[in-house]
Amino acid sequence: MTLCLELIHPRLLKPCNSKSNNCLPKVGFELRKWASNEEAVLHHVDQQSRASSPYPNDDDDGSLATLGIIWDTSADTLRFKVQAPDVNEDATKRKVLSTIGKIYDPVGFVDPVKAVAKQLLQRVWNLKHVNQQPWGWDAELPLQLRTEWLNFLEQMHYLHNISIPRVAIRSSVTTIQYHVFCDASEKGYGACCYIRSCDAQGHGTMKLFASKTKVTPLNSKHSIARLELGAAQLASLLFDRVRTAVNPGSLAVFWTDSMTVVHWLRASPNSWKPYVANRVSQVHQLTEGCTWRHIAGVDNPADLASRGCLGKDLLSSTLWWQGPSWMSLPEDQWPPPLLATPDPSVQAEQRVAVVACAAIELPAHRIFTLFSSYSKLRRLTAYWVQYWNRCTKRRSYENPGLTTKDLTDAEEVLCRLAQRDHL
Repeated sequence: MTLCLELIHPRLLKPCNSKSNNCLPKVGFELRKWASNEEAVLHHVDQQSRASSPYPNDDDDGSLATLGIIWDTSADTLRFKVQAPDVNEDATKRKVLSTIGKIYDPVGFVDPVKAVAKQLLQRVWNLKHVNQQPWGWDAELPLQLRTEWLNFLEQMHYLHNISIPRVAIRSSVTTIQYHVFCDASEKGYGACCYIRSCDAQGHGTMKLFASKTKVTPLNSKHSIARLELGAAQLASLLFDRVRTAVNPGSLAVFWTDSMTVVHWLRASPNSWKPYVANRVSQVHQLTEGCTWRHIAGVDNPADLASRGCLGKDLLSSTLWWQGPSWMSLPEDQWPPPLLATPDPSVQAEQRVAVVACAAIELPAHRIFTLFSSYSKLRRLTAYWVQYWNRCTKRRSYENPGLTTKDLTDAEEVLCRLAQRDHL
């Protein structure tokens, strides 16, 4: 069991420590491994009850392992310790999976490096032999993948040099804003959340708070615009997790470099086809009251999360750790938003309105159902016409057979019956 006391005053720890030492041992619980970033807090704690470093013989002396991440109590920063295998070892599927699984980063500080690892693992997992059999666990990887894997291993040691301040929000700030960025590429898509703390003069500082990445499925045939919408959905889910964890007092501003996604999110979900409509509806639900804005691709830190980068590039990337440089300025000095322009991708996902009218078809005259042949129907009608003419003496006949006039009159009778039914 881990007990975390945040912002505890040194003078309050002594009575707390005395009460816990008197009560908890009676029921079998003894608090130990005390640690703090303030030495004065631990002044009344015995040396045996203090936490000791698990790395006494290396450069991490004095640091503590906290939930899989190194906590440097003297500098109050978080660091990573990854044990990379020897580059001279065989590069196999088993070794790749084992090494990537050791990169423990639940918050997502080194997600760009993990994105490269996920993309590489995805390609390794899809390897097949000539006979379409899956690649063996202990079989040597092909030359191209082996070269990429060795290059990845050679830069893993740069993760040791990454130092992240544990405190994201200082008590001296006046306003706090949450900014969530999202981006997608053919390789993957990701989202990252930053906290912007502003002072009384309006100047702000950005700090990375959390991030999340996913790889694009190999059999995916979605367009880049749809993948960008998936990144927006991932950003809304990430902010929902952050909101649940820290209960922010202010709403977030979401940023995407896809103008198509901005068009989709500014309209009602009913305006789009089912794929886009379902995701737009979920984003609207999770980001209700928040603002979606457009950002240039070169200023989008989520671009690193979607494409991935190696350890050396991540260590020196100010865009990833601090966000766009202009966000430290007051908001009235930020780049103006781009004007909305028509996009073919928007029109392709627009729902097509279909107007349906119910047509009531009246039953046809019974005479049309008596014969399947038109010639027989016409001759029968001609006999009826002749019979009517003989009875009313409208026409005289010299021979008993049908005449051409009878057949013509029969066709007119049939036309009038058909027109009466359908016109």
